[in-house]
Amino acid sequence: IARARIDLLPVGLKEILYQASVLGRYIEISLFQRITNLKGKILFDLLKKLQKHEFIEEVEEAAPQLQRYFAFTHSLIQEIAYNSLLFKTRRSLHTKIGSVIEEMYLSKIDEKVEELAYHFKNSDDKEKAVFYLNKAGDKAQFLYAFKNAINYYLDSIKILESTELEKEQLTQLSEIYNKLAFSQATLGKRKEAEINLNKALKYCRKTKDKDNESLILMSMGNLYGDMGQWDKAIEYFQNCISITDRISNLKRKASILNGIGLACLFKGDTSTGYSYLKESINICKEIKTLDVYA
Repeated sequence: IARARIDLLPVGLKEILYQASVLGRYIEISLFQRITNLKGKILFDLLKKLQKHEFIEEVEEAAPQLQRYFAFTHSLIQEIAYNSLLFKTRRSLHTKIGSVIEEMYLSKIDEKVEELAYHFKNSDDKEKAVFYLNKAGDKAQFLYAFKNAINYYLDSIKILESTELEKEQLTQLSEIYNKLAFSQATLGKRKEAEINLNKALKYCRKTKDKDNESLILMSMGNLYGDMGQWDKAIEYFQNCISITDRISNLKRKASILNGIGLACLFKGDTSTGYSYLKESINICKEIKTLDVYA
């Protein structure tokens, strides 16, 4: 029924509905005006006609200074309109919408990373898709929304692995796999985390980035510690120490020594454990940092 109702619309009105569907469920008028290149009054009149046909409805905002919105009355209408567009047209519109959002919200881009991730993911701009999916994943992880973070990271990995892998892409993959594993481990998906940390290590070693490699080895030590595999945790921490000494990162060394010390304590080797913890604390005092133990 919804498709038949859409088909009865005049061509111009139908085109506006189709373009609006690419924005998603909600239609921000000022943004949509820049996408359509129509004058404000003309666009508003067209949206009001679509409202009269009950395809969309105006969203009442409590604060008058906020942007004005319309919304699709039903997600099915938005879905049908969206799927009526040619694939190439959809991707072109997603690119345009993403670029306009970047321009409009330059000073508060962090508030829009999820929208930008969505639009560029569905565009032909793979570089920006990876950039914003990664940022959206980081934001979700910071907010403890680990399931969302996992989805964003997986989407960015899928795009990266479909491209030709140069050094930049290999570095991105190793870093994203490491972050993905953290979110998975936090949700108790430790086997998946282990697999992905090994992928991170594989990509990292192709670039010979020792700083990144030490971070991944530390993540693996932490993971095996969480799994109660103390000997394996200590092995990875010690491999990490040898690299960290070469790159002279004392704060990271303090964290690793802390990890080894705790693993030894859990194993029952208290004297060795306290020895490592003491060394870690001495480094923290030397560099005047306490957040290793925060």
